[in-house]
Amino acid sequence: MPLDEFIELECDTVIYALGTKPNPIIGQATPGLALNKWGNIAADDDTQSTNMPGVFAGGDIVTGGATVILAMSAGRRAAKSIAAWLRLNKTKWPITVQDADDFVAGKLAPAIEEDGVAHCPKCHQPLEGSEEYICCAGSELQWRCDNCAKVSEGFAFPYGMCPHCGGKLQPLDRAGVSDEAGLGAIRTAFEIELGGRAFYARAAKETSDPTLQELFLSFAAMEEEHMTTLANRYHVAIPQATEGFHLSTAAIMAGVKGRIGDPTTLFEAAIEFERRAASFFKTRVGETPDGSVERQLYRELAAEEDEHVSVLQTEFARWKEGKRGLLT
Repeated sequence: MPLDEFIELECDTVIYALGTKPNPIIGQATPGLALNKWGNIAADDDTQSTNMPGVFAGGDIVTGGATVILAMSAGRRAAKSIAAWLRLNKTKWPITVQDADDFVAGKLAPAIEEDGVAHCPKCHQPLEGSEEYICCAGSELQWRCDNCAKVSEGFAFPYGMCPHCGGKLQPLDRAGVSDEAGLGAIRTAFEIELGGRAFYARAAKETSDPTLQELFLSFAAMEEEHMTTLANRYHVAIPQATEGFHLSTAAIMAGVKGRIGDPTTLFEAAIEFERRAASFFKTRVGETPDGSVERQLYRELAAEEDEHVSVLQTEFARWKEGKRGLLT
């Protein structure tokens, strides 16, 4: 159905894809690209690589008119080959089936250079001797961001960048916290998380809004997950929760005006609780010795609470717009 609408786009090259015959503009715009006698791009049947480094092709432009299933298969083969080529730092061409299989199996490429020293391309740890790579996929690695102090778990992040703020990640190697000051910081974190879980669980129980009930249950689960993460990260047991959390005092504690049974007040109180927790940990950072274990722990915990504030603010905005929550 014609809409009589036109959009102008500035382009260097336009490739139209109509029908199943090869478009001559591709060969004309890419000097040196090998074509067959029908004008299709010549690509390897197993890796979809062409004669030009970094160029892969599949589908009708290679096979001529064929089925979508064949094009999808070519796309999967090309994806593995492209990933292998990138993992090999674009140093090898053409890519072989073995290269693609090695990528899928988790085998890594030659080491990367950082400041003149060979490093593992996954964990960025310096390599020793003449080893070509280290596969750390079986290791449980933790990273701390130099910028926001957020700790992340996982064996690989793109370019060693924090997934939250883009700062530089540094690998952590700690067997647990044993000094009293550090354990005190963790106990404080557990107390705050337990209080948050109790608040969300009670709010879910007392609200008459089914959407809010589901949201607050997901918030309670978020706090539970965070406590499990803390327990695993610092090798400490989660303490038992205490009973007696009353919503009647929640608005006063959070400094939020309004009737606590009101959905908006519930959300605002929850956000303020998380914000005050973040502020508490940030204050503790300034009260602890520079370079101490507890100082770094408080920085990490403050970053965690800041993330919770952001999550709750997003959920609140979506709830006000009548949209489904991202956590539900």
